Amino acid sequence: MPSAQLAVFPGSGHVLNLEEPALFNQLTERFLTSVERGSWRPRDPSALPEQGIATALGFDSPER
Repeated sequence: MPSAQLAVFPGSGHVLNLEEPALFNQLTERFLTSVERGSWRPRDPSALPEQGIATALGFDSPER
């Protein structure tokens, strides 16, 4: 995955944003900034489903 990144939070469990809020906020801000300035590469269209997720799950059917 060319756009994948790994962030390790040493000593944290399942609630990263509460256990290490400063590091969580720093990494989240870095990610959002990279997306906004266009440095986060767009998804490869061949990796996307042929139909939308809502269609695949039936959420856009008239019965709902």
